[in-house]
Amino acid sequence: MRTCFIHIGIHKTGTTSIQFALAARDKELRTKGYHYPTTGRQKLPAGHHTIATALWPSPYTWAEEGVFDELFKEINNSNCNIILSSELFQSSVDVVIIIYLRNQVDYIASLYLELLKHAIPDTFEEFLQTALQQKAYSLRGAFFPFDYAEFIDQLKYLEGARVVARSYDDVANPSVIADFLSIIGLDPAEVGIDTGLHMNARSPLTESITAFYKNCAETSAPQIDGQLDAVLPDAVLPDAVRSDVASLSHESRRKIIKTFSPTNERLFSRYNIPPFPNLNAGDIQAGSFSHSRDLSISFEKLFSREVRDCMRRLRAAHDGETGDIQRARQGLTRALVGAVSA
Repeated sequence: MRTCFIHIGIHKTGTTSIQFALAARDKELRTKGYHYPTTGRQKLPAGHHTIATALWPSPYTWAEEGVFDELFKEINNSNCNIILSSELFQSSVDVVIIIYLRNQVDYIASLYLELLKHAIPDTFEEFLQTALQQKAYSLRGAFFPFDYAEFIDQLKYLEGARVVARSYDDVANPSVIADFLSIIGLDPAEVGIDTGLHMNARSPLTESITAFYKNCAETSAPQIDGQLDAVLPDAVLPDAVRSDVASLSHESRRKIIKTFSPTNERLFSRYNIPPFPNLNAGDIQAGSFSHSRDLSISFEKLFSREVRDCMRRLRAAHDGETGDIQRARQGLTRALVGAVSA
């Protein structure tokens, strides 16, 4: 029986890199008995997002009529094992669901920066509060779980599917792509896949600050884009922000570890996953989002209510609604400088 390997993420665990690597070598994959279907794939990104958005209500318009019929036809016309980067189950093949999990401290911080690019309205403190209370976060139909044990337990309702759960922290160095290929039984050298490929990398802090400003301005992005350089010049951003070194506070780390340690222990035991680094109660002060001991930026203060209020005052001053632009700019600079910890 052929096997259908379904890669479902999670976000920020090298998913885009895996998809691009597979799409770039689809012909070579077929010579080794594996098929990465073209049906349902977006040109950029290279995953099966058309299929994914057809499976649940979504504000995105990727879903296409008849996409499942076309996919099943493509699968049935192939004698190869199937690789999908989506959530699809077909009873005529042996289904293996592959999921990579990242320690929640790094994942929550990285995901927040990613969602800033998608107009998330929250400060980091508001985002973290939702993540801890709901153990998940939802944004316009997209669902991001943080209680991994509970999330994987739900997959057991897919009768006949086998779940392979991996720690992204354990395999990212040297390569999550190499680990993924080892699961499905492929040698990257034989199909010419570059295991050092890195896609969708974390944005520089300066870009994240700009995205935060757009989200805080309370107006549509097209209205902002033409004026953003004048409103938020590089001179406003402290030099330390450009260092791209940011950390979560001791208190935020403590809350995350306290919330997820119990279910993580169940996850490690059930799926034979090595414990996440720096995520034990005794390691609260160790490590950071940037994996650096030389920390200079407070994540919570950088994306705070204070900074958001200053950004809104700067926007209002620029539009001539109230206040002086220079004074508003100085206020924002002070708020950003305040995010630099001693």
